[in-house]
Amino acid sequence: MLLGMLLSASYWVDIADKQALVCNIDHFPQCIQQLPSSLQQPIAASNIKKSMAFRDAMVVPVSDNTVSGVIFLRSVKTDPQLDAFVDGIKITLNLKQQQQLNLWHEQGHLHNEQIIHPLLKRRLTKIEHEAFADLYTLWQSVHTTQSFHLAWQQYHRRNLNVINSQSDYSHWSVPLLHHVLTQYSPEQVIAFGSYREFAENIIQEFQPLSKDEQREFQSLIRHLFHSHSTFNQPHYLSWRRDKLSTYLTPTLAALLNQTQAQSILKALALPLNHSLNPS
Repeated sequence: MLLGMLLSASYWVDIADKQALVCNIDHFPQCIQQLPSSLQQPIAASNIKKSMAFRDAMVVPVSDNTVSGVIFLRSVKTDPQLDAFVDGIKITLNLKQQQQLNLWHEQGHLHNEQIIHPLLKRRLTKIEHEAFADLYTLWQSVHTTQSFHLAWQQYHRRNLNVINSQSDYSHWSVPLLHHVLTQYSPEQVIAFGSYREFAENIIQEFQPLSKDEQREFQSLIRHLFHSHSTFNQPHYLSWRRDKLSTYLTPTLAALLNQTQAQSILKALALPLNHSLNPS
């Protein structure tokens, strides 16, 4: 049923007290005709197909009393797996329902405007926008599957993407997802009456990374995975290595055997997380 909706020309989804139009990019002209006339021309003139480039999904927020934005999706299948290589070891993540996760993520950006922005009482940074979009993705995936399975997939995908490309750091939502996935059970997430209640609770208890921490984690990730000096500076940003190991270990533990995971952490001069210690 979900796949059928994703492949249809268009449909509406709820975004707090508004709605968003979901459009198959292949049916762009017909789809935007469902928008109020005041929104059709700006959307038609925005060259959406060029903006999407190689992306599977994108969102265009709008200013309207009833419509929060338009989400565009491609009707192509996403790759069945995502690979990354670290120290000669291949890490493979099999992707399930990735197009659905992409849709939820784009919906999350619109919920940021309707819910997160008012709760924080300030504009979100780019990385906060992506992290809270993934928080909504987690929320929806848990309510759909009654499990953390798809939420962990999104977590592992963010880690592998940042290993593959330093530009993906802007989407590295792992610190926020790690907090929820390790501090809550699916049942506890479902127990919140609404996404607004859930998000408000997370905002109150989660301490986001400061600008200095963000800058240092980005620099450390670049040094470890995108620099030729990886093994020459094992003490570079040593005070961030323990936490980075904590964020990477669930992915390594889930996708590799213990020997491979330990080998990668050792090669990167990252502390061995307790969950990988021999029993």
